[in-house]
Amino acid sequence: MKDLREAMLDAGAPRDDWNAEIPTLIAAGQKRVRRRKLIAAGTAAAVIAIIGTTAALTGIPGLNRADPDPVKPDKSGFYVEERLAPAEVERRCTIVMNADGQTKYTWVTDSTETRVGRTIAMQTTDLTGNGGSHAAAFLQNCVIPQEKMLHQPRRAHPAKMPLPTDTDALTEQCSRQASYDFTDWTILASAARGRPGVDGVNVVLMSANGYAVHCNISPPESSTGIRFGEGRLHDDEGEPILPPDDAGPEDPDRYVGIAPRCYREERQIRCLSTGVIPGLPDGYRIEVVRPDGSVKEFVTNRGAFAIVVRSDKESGTPDRLDAKVMDQDGGVLWDSAIER
Repeated sequence: MKDLREAMLDAGAPRDDWNAEIPTLIAAGQKRVRRRKLIAAGTAAAVIAIIGTTAALTGIPGLNRADPDPVKPDKSGFYVEERLAPAEVERRCTIVMNADGQTKYTWVTDSTETRVGRTIAMQTTDLTGNGGSHAAAFLQNCVIPQEKMLHQPRRAHPAKMPLPTDTDALTEQCSRQASYDFTDWTILASAARGRPGVDGVNVVLMSANGYAVHCNISPPESSTGIRFGEGRLHDDEGEPILPPDDAGPEDPDRYVGIAPRCYREERQIRCLSTGVIPGLPDGYRIEVVRPDGSVKEFVTNRGAFAIVVRSDKESGTPDRLDAKVMDQDGGVLWDSAIER
């Protein structure tokens, strides 16, 4: 039975080229397990007997996961990337998209992005068989949910806007937006997008094993957002993980995206950025120069920052504001004005 489970799990190993056909999955699993045993034992042959029926798949954990294995109970707060077969994505998104009770369609996607928490484009299919795919009016986005988040009520916008200091409310709302449970993650940085409790919050969360998520909580008239960082920033002990070609604290590649991008509003300018500076410890300062020349300061937390700068609207608004990063002794590590 152990060999059977290994074969089924290994059948899911290709991360980007899923094939949901059961015979293909079984054949792929047999091939991988056989090759691994041949190498380990140095024998000429090794055989695994697998009954190729749908019933044989029942109860095998992790069948839809390509890599890595599911989170262990003692790894609460750790992020484990979960990839799903397209058929499983469509099953989950059909439940999510029909949650309002207004539609009874099956939702399908051509997207190759099948990671939990990611947003993908979906379109409806007519279950009567008389229309095939519907018109573009039925195209919508679906955030691929975790299994345990599948039947929870979900709102893109909060019923009550949380304050930047209310970590429980921020975590709950970001979990809803991502359809991913951030309960045991840490909020490293947060900043009000305008009036606290009214205009929304920008948030940076981090898992116990160093993965970051950027969460934008906004009122109904604005769009919310969620973005999973692609790279791991800290190891299990909290030590920074840096690119092999990193040149140290003055490496300009560390600071990409810090200078806040500006957006025009009715009466004001709002400039913002969120992120994590690789390898930067606590207590480093980020100074942002407003359009009027005044300076606003932000302090890093494990390298994380959440910058929001608002100012009166004026002509000649820049696309970005200048920013500089300073160490705890006041030394300048990076200056966007110099890098331009």
